[in-house]
Amino acid sequence: MPAYVRGSVALAETEVQQQSKTKEVRKIAYRRKSLPTQEKLLYLFTIVICCVVAGVIIWRYAQIYEMGVRMQQIERDIKRLEVENNELKLMVDKLQSPERLIDAGKQLGLLQPSELAKLSAENKQTTTVVKKTQSQPVKVAKEQAPTTRKTDGRTIAAADGLRNSENQAKR
Repeated sequence: MPAYVRGSVALAETEVQQQSKTKEVRKIAYRRKSLPTQEKLLYLFTIVICCVVAGVIIWRYAQIYEMGVRMQQIERDIKRLEVENNELKLMVDKLQSPERLIDAGKQLGLLQPSELAKLSAENKQTTTVVKKTQSQPVKVAKEQAPTTRKTDGRTIAAADGLRNSENQAKR
């Protein structure tokens, strides 16, 4: 190999001629025409339609999520109300127990039917004494004041049985 290649006189003329014969190839650049207006509108319309469809899909998913959240809230409310309802049922059962009602009645001074029957029998014997000098009977024993209480607009009298027996004795 030669030490100096370019511009060397040692090179053969044929090689130099071959290098000069090469043609430069020019590329012709064609200018693209712009898109027609109708085609541009078609592309724009397609993009707008895609955006609208995507918006509708996202909106529907948002509604579905919101309904799911509402359902969970309603289910929590239902569970809370069921627990509260069970507590209230237990309280109603406790308050309606016969033992509690009897104790509450005794505290209010109410009498049981068996005690009323005993009192009415005693009242029949001691309520009226007839004086031999007067024609009208005179009451000797003082009358018991009836014990009453108001519940839901009704008056409950403890001595209703006692009053009924006195009315029958007067007749």
